[in-house]
Amino acid sequence: MFFTYLVKEDQIDKSPCRNVPGPKEIEKEIIVFSDDLLLTILEETKHLDYKLYILFVFLSLTGMRVIDALNLTPDNFVMTENYIKLNVSKTKLFRTFPLYEELRIFIEEEMKPLLSLPKDQKIFEGFTRGSIGQRFRRMKKRFEIPNNYTITLKTFRKTLATRMLNAGVRIEFVSKLLHHKKLTTL
Repeated sequence: MFFTYLVKEDQIDKSPCRNVPGPKEIEKEIIVFSDDLLLTILEETKHLDYKLYILFVFLSLTGMRVIDALNLTPDNFVMTENYIKLNVSKTKLFRTFPLYEELRIFIEEEMKPLLSLPKDQKIFEGFTRGSIGQRFRRMKKRFEIPNNYTITLKTFRKTLATRMLNAGVRIEFVSKLLHHKKLTTL
């Protein structure tokens, strides 16, 4: 970039970097929950804090960003038309998330008390991204998951995307469902 500027300003004839290839992008391994580990985390959470359990199951069923889930109110759930409306925090755009059968059943059976809160009250009130992250890290210690094994709250999102792709769902649909602007983000 700097040498290109110098060429444009006639300070040098040609860039010494013109034939130098750019850095190669290192492809990271995508780490997802195994079925056993996810089940163990959910069962443990269910006994410790039921509301946190509901949040974790909701994240695993929607792949939603934690901050977007924390901002949901009962008004966001349009059960009659089978979707959740949300303001995606990362892009500041309003989007909808379709309710598929397993998600709809979970919402109707497990989240019913939360959806009966006042329409503008956050359903996961009392939680912050930081407090959830801290509790999740403690859970990792309890299950003796090494710190270098990169399981985070984002792993719920990655797990859903990976399972959908492995089940044959088109990448364009998965990308749209997770509210990515580019397919390469997935």
